Amino acid sequence: MNYENRLDYFENNYEIIFGANFNETLQLDDRTDNQELKKCRFCKAVENDGIHTFNKEAHAISRCLGNKKIVSTYECDDCNSNFGMTIENDLSSFFSVARALFPIEGRKPSYTLCTKNPNEFIKNDIRKKHITIQSGIDSGTVQVDELNKTLTLTQESQSFKPYEVYRAFCKIFLTLIPLKYLDEAIHANIALNPESLNEFCARFGMVPSEFQLNIDMMARAHKLFIPGPSLSDAQIFRSKSGLANHPNFIFIIRIANYAYEFHYFDINKIITNAKKENPGENKAKLDLNCESLLKVIYTSLLNNIDQEKIGTPKITLESFQGRKAITNKAPITFGFHSMEKKTHK
Repeated sequence: MNYENRLDYFENNYEIIFGANFNETLQLDDRTDNQELKKCRFCKAVENDGIHTFNKEAHAISRCLGNKKIVSTYECDDCNSNFGMTIENDLSSFFSVARALFPIEGRKPSYTLCTKNPNEFIKNDIRKKHITIQSGIDSGTVQVDELNKTLTLTQESQSFKPYEVYRAFCKIFLTLIPLKYLDEAIHANIALNPESLNEFCARFGMVPSEFQLNIDMMARAHKLFIPGPSLSDAQIFRSKSGLANHPNFIFIIRIANYAYEFHYFDINKIITNAKKENPGENKAKLDLNCESLLKVIYTSLLNNIDQEKIGTPKITLESFQGRKAITNKAPITFGFHSMEKKTHK
């Protein structure tokens, strides 16, 4: 499918239902007025039940990704703490190299990525727009091409579990999606809350272990590296055509120069339709090769940016299916105008 056809496909079949820049001050609230009791989207706890509280500031997008201003009122303190100590730790580690190199300001105005070698580190002073890289001459971490004025950094990330990172993205999606569409987000809810899988499968007479394979297969994202100035925002698109087996939601979140696109299906609708077409059919048939909105953006970038000046965008498909802890190590190349080299004895 070429650029024009892809663009027509998304314009005809999807509409945006949420969009926000990380610099916007935004409080998300499911209540119609402030007199109503708060209710947690994730555990269904209600304010003033004598057990749960809603006193903490709940960031709709994890603070480690640079969000400080978009918050929600529908995440209880227990869920907030639980997410912060589990899946959001993996999310932070997944972005550890990006946080050390791009303007992603977390809780502190600076971020330091330490390596296994105590004498090597990367420190990013975001507000000062200054990065310090300390590396051994023969470490292989840094390669400098003074002729072409490029610096290539190959730095290992902190350890993370890919599927936990996926669950963290699902949590962000479930926080941002408008309340009236929340019941359609079963796919993301099962990924975030595995305990809901058995209940859902019992409703349709499905085998939980088989259905989990569908969830696992969709634990992936199109990833687009966008050279040039950094920007962080999030958008959710919803299908307006009801195309069978296609994503009901497309979630795109950009963190500095990296954009990720996740697809979430309305599994309830897919199974119901499958049963109508083939009575006794208890399997969800998902289109794993559906079109990517980021590919439209990618093609547009290739045609409209000065690649010699700011670099070439790159798009890949990243899997988050793994349950075991891993690290990432991929080269990142920067251009520079001037460089000061210091040698420590």
